[in-house]
Amino acid sequence: MPNASLANLLKQHQDTVRIASDEVQHHQFRTGLIGLNYAISKYGSIPGGSIIQLIGEPKHGKSTLATDIVAQNQRGGVKEVEIPNGKTTRKINALWVDFEHSFDPTYAKTIGIDLDKLMIVESRYGEEAFEIVEAFLAEGLQIVVIDSIPMFEPKSEEDKSLTDPEKMSSSANPLTRIMKRMLHLVSNADALMILINQYRANISTMSRKEKKPFGARIVQYVSRLTLELVRVKNEDDRTTVVVTLEKNKLGSEAKQVPFDIEFGKGIDYSQHVLALAEELQVVVKSGAWYVYEDKKVQGARKAIQEFDMKVITEKVEKLLASK
Repeated sequence: MPNASLANLLKQHQDTVRIASDEVQHHQFRTGLIGLNYAISKYGSIPGGSIIQLIGEPKHGKSTLATDIVAQNQRGGVKEVEIPNGKTTRKINALWVDFEHSFDPTYAKTIGIDLDKLMIVESRYGEEAFEIVEAFLAEGLQIVVIDSIPMFEPKSEEDKSLTDPEKMSSSANPLTRIMKRMLHLVSNADALMILINQYRANISTMSRKEKKPFGARIVQYVSRLTLELVRVKNEDDRTTVVVTLEKNKLGSEAKQVPFDIEFGKGIDYSQHVLALAEELQVVVKSGAWYVYEDKKVQGARKAIQEFDMKVITEKVEKLLASK
């Protein structure tokens, strides 16, 4: 017979402990880039309860990718939270903490975000913002974006005058405390938290040769997935970005996935699929010519117009899932 005190303890903490073999069903989050989805995991998704980090230099596509992830998953059946709206209520399903005060609703809507179901938080200091995040996660909200870690400022800094000397790493301790709390709350809500971050100079040498992310070390520890974005090419109407899986607890690391961002329009999903189709030999490319079944056209943009991209996307995803 089991010990009575142990039985009572397990009953008291039944929401905390479980048998390892018990199956846990997580919500599955996806990006709009199927190549990135299957580079991250053989299941082509990120499980709920994850904190992920998008890191890179300014203007390298981090906010665009974060916006894409929000848009894709707003349509993916995430939980909605009811909030007061005057004498009535309204429902939201995503939260964007805008420390940078740079959220562009027009661009976000173009990418596909449902603005009516997205709440923006523009707090003066970090603890206030995360207090709001904590309340929404407790209600079961499943998508949170923190934009960005370098602009996180603790209340202690807000209380200082402009003439007070700046203290290096003053945000490390409050951010460490907050991230430990967020890890538990994100897990309980089966949510996805996206941290947008940048590299900084090494404080000891003031050199950028060695990559040093902003924020406390806890940011690196709590992130299940770290995606580094690097802009590799600029054209008149688009830029090419390569995503590298710097840290991945869901699959292999060091994989690279390129994609194009059209200025003012967002990610070029068709171009991404066409490149994957060529790699998987669904589409054959010879010089500037593309061949798919009985069609042969010149140029990538013409191929996207003439080929059945919906069918090609389905074939590409099936092949990626079988690997």
